[in-house]
Amino acid sequence: MLSNNQVRLCGEIFSEDTIERRLTSLGNSYRFRLRVCERRYSKREGKFTNFYEYPQVVVSDKGIFKPIASRYAELLVPGNRLLIEGKLHCYTISDARGNLKRITEVEALAIELLQPQQEEAC
Repeated sequence: MLSNNQVRLCGEIFSEDTIERRLTSLGNSYRFRLRVCERRYSKREGKFTNFYEYPQVVVSDKGIFKPIASRYAELLVPGNRLLIEGKLHCYTISDARGNLKRITEVEALAIELLQPQQEEAC
């Protein structure tokens, strides 16, 4: 059954600095940025160019019966091309000044390692 809140992203983990590991009461949790490329045609330049987005992805264990993060931990290496299936998760936090910030993350439910791709393509 399909859900209305469903997302699929294909991209690569950009750098080691973007991978954050936490130990929670339910198990491991990882947060990282995925570099996602989109090719767009520029009328001004008359050619295709690459545009990059860096959505934040979270993968967490959901207790002993759903060890999602533990299952995919070895795939979370910079440079790996991944296909991530999950859902959007939005929440609000307040900073030190009391300003509210809305955060949107992708909560990963499945991760698949893809074959490396040539540099010129997205």
